[in-house]
Amino acid sequence: MPLKNIRGFLLTVNAMKLKLSAAALSNPLDFKGDALLLGLFNDGKLSPEAEAIDKASHGELKAALAKKEFTGDASQAFSVTTSGKLPFRRAIFVGLGDKSKATLETLRRAAAQGTLAAKGLGYKVVGITLHQASVSGASAAEKARAVAEAAALSVYQFTQYKTIDLEKIKELNEVTLLTPHADAALKKAVEEASM
Repeated sequence: MPLKNIRGFLLTVNAMKLKLSAAALSNPLDFKGDALLLGLFNDGKLSPEAEAIDKASHGELKAALAKKEFTGDASQAFSVTTSGKLPFRRAIFVGLGDKSKATLETLRRAAAQGTLAAKGLGYKVVGITLHQASVSGASAAEKARAVAEAAALSVYQFTQYKTIDLEKIKELNEVTLLTPHADAALKKAVEEASM
């Protein structure tokens, strides 16, 4: 089996079933899949997409923010159901911390946390907008590559020799980085991350 070295990790590429891709979608709320993964900084400001998801979830996100159950700090995650009002079943919000301190590592950790949450919920197809977050000094392609690599590495599991409880293994099949317009550099970065 061919091996791929990504940041010091050797992955057996044929064993990975995760499909990474980039897709142009003017409105991420039109994503058709199991879950949409979005980032929130801890400044309390909601994007238009987060506002729409909050409305679809009958105010669950704003209620969690008001009660400080979710603040947008790094390493936090919060998910809400869309109650059938949007084409995806659940929105997963991942905290990005302080906007002025956001780095590519912030995006990597958030992508890993969010994709693991989606996998844990048993979801198969996830859309991600994390790479659109503001990171000082990082290009769109660098952000996309960081998110794509983290998504792939976080859900990887070696199961070749597993013989017990195979049916209990949850796998995430597809992660799509959503972008408002076609971007060749971004698409190339995601392809390189998935090799």
